[in-house]
Amino acid sequence: MSLLLVVRFLHIASAIWFIGGVVARQIVRAYAKRTDNVQRFAIMSEAAGRIESTMVIPGNFAVILFGVIYGLMIHAPILGFLQGDSRNWLLLKSIVTFWLPRIRPTCSK
Repeated sequence: MSLLLVVRFLHIASAIWFIGGVVARQIVRAYAKRTDNVQRFAIMSEAAGRIESTMVIPGNFAVILFGVIYGLMIHAPILGFLQGDSRNWLLLKSIVTFWLPRIRPTCSK
């Protein structure tokens, strides 16, 4: 088995883990939203937090890490037109992943 296939498998497996965590977290939050019991709400919120810290955050990091490694291995144009290529989806994905979360709306009073 080649290293390329291993990295591709890890990229896909981590994406499945990440998406599974997002879905599980949202299901737990939906159940928590419907309850009137404060203790049950607290328990469900804690469970959602644990899913976030064990599946969503590490899964997202692994998807990005293995995706970049795989992209470098197959010589994909990660910077799109900045590298002289016509395919820009990796550049757009990089912008959305790294720079968009840093843009915060400001509220003026």
